[in-house]
Amino acid sequence: MKIQQLEFVIAVAQEGSITKASRKLAIAQPNISSSLKELEIEIGFKIFQRMPDGMDLTPEGKVFLQKAQHIVNAIQELRHEYCADSEPKFTLSVAFSYSAYASEAIIKVLREFCEKGLNFDFHIAETSTQNVLEEVIRGKVDFGLIHLPEIYFPHVQHQLTDRNLTSEIIMHFRMQLLMRADHPLAAQKEINISQLEEYPELLYEIENPETYHQSKISRKYDLHSGRQKIYVTDRGMQINLLKALPNAYMWVSPIPDHRLEKEGLVLKPCPQAINDNVDMIIFRTSLLHDPQLQRIVNQVVAAAQSMNSPAIR
Repeated sequence: MKIQQLEFVIAVAQEGSITKASRKLAIAQPNISSSLKELEIEIGFKIFQRMPDGMDLTPEGKVFLQKAQHIVNAIQELRHEYCADSEPKFTLSVAFSYSAYASEAIIKVLREFCEKGLNFDFHIAETSTQNVLEEVIRGKVDFGLIHLPEIYFPHVQHQLTDRNLTSEIIMHFRMQLLMRADHPLAAQKEINISQLEEYPELLYEIENPETYHQSKISRKYDLHSGRQKIYVTDRGMQINLLKALPNAYMWVSPIPDHRLEKEGLVLKPCPQAINDNVDMIIFRTSLLHDPQLQRIVNQVVAAAQSMNSPAIR
């Protein structure tokens, strides 16, 4: 629940329709409609009922309006008293499955926000694909990026559309092997899974490793092959171990070339990695025209399009 949603409720109640509230607030009508729909889903009841001549408050909506008005009035008083000479603060939250190019894009946006002296709170979380989906659906995150087996996309997209969320595929790819440039197999053009059995594999335990490998690499992948498995729950530790252990490897999505060169790492294709995957961005439809969120979306999409890797399809 956000203050802007409460302001929309107040405006629609005062004006008697979403169309009139849209004119008053100078905000696109679809944005107000989708935002109110999200709010009603979150609180579990209808605030308005559509009538022939406009929008009327439901009994529950009348009680909600009183409380919303009290909250908005209190916030306006605080702004007037303490923030008269400052820019309004905006809040954004993003969550993503690890992505090197997306991380760089978000850093670039944050650098711009800081250089412009904007007033903001920005929340960043790196977590599993499932957690990202849940956080966006529950409205706790404004923007999410996930890795997903392509065959799952239609189901996930339908699920998101039903919850008034916008989604878009920004990359198609197959998983690759990441290792040090001096790894014994690094000189090969491609690496077969059977060659990996004697080398330690680093696995990100936040994602269910067996499900992860079989859905994103190959359904025939045997997680129990290989003599040495190292499970970690911190992505930073996983990368540090990869750089510290000369013979280790891990499965990853595409990484920018300059990042690989900087870290002394290489990506290698595997002919048995046959599953097609996608990177998908997700955000609440009500924020479709939010300038700060759109800056993030544009940078992430541009970063994905600039990638040049044989793993990208």
